[in-house]
Amino acid sequence: IYSEDSPAVTSNQATDEYLVVWSDGRNNATRGWDIYGQRREAGGTRVGPNFRISGPAGKADEYEPALAWDDAAEQYLVVWEDERHFATRGCDIYGQRLWAKGELVGWNLRVSRRAATFNEHSPAVAWNQSAHDYLVVWEDHRNAATRGWDIYEQRLTG
Repeated sequence: IYSEDSPAVTSNQATDEYLVVWSDGRNNATRGWDIYGQRREAGGTRVGPNFRISGPAGKADEYEPALAWDDAAEQYLVVWEDERHFATRGCDIYGQRLWAKGELVGWNLRVSRRAATFNEHSPAVAWNQSAHDYLVVWEDHRNAATRGWDIYEQRLTG
């Protein structure tokens, strides 16, 4: 028995489908929580099996996914809170692009970048068609000792 947590969903107009993502504990004993996804037809029927998005490098806990759809490139961007470097800098925000049919595009990428050095949480993402980019935002604790938590952002070209 394992748990699933923190679902998020977006629609894909190109294939008239949804992509549902969540934190998944099925491999908790060996690699921690992962981010999984499942495609759904507009009527709700599953399309293929569910699949791991956080990839082989994400071997700690990955939580709180968020996602957006880029209709120009026909790709999703899934972002999440990731603990793969927890011992040295706490949680980071990572992301993964996927093609419309759920295939991973490249590798996981660290969205929160080098300046984010201590505990980034609760990501959200949106696609801007006219600017042709994603905007990823998150709660950031790098200045928590002096002024509390901040909201940071990173733009990613589509």
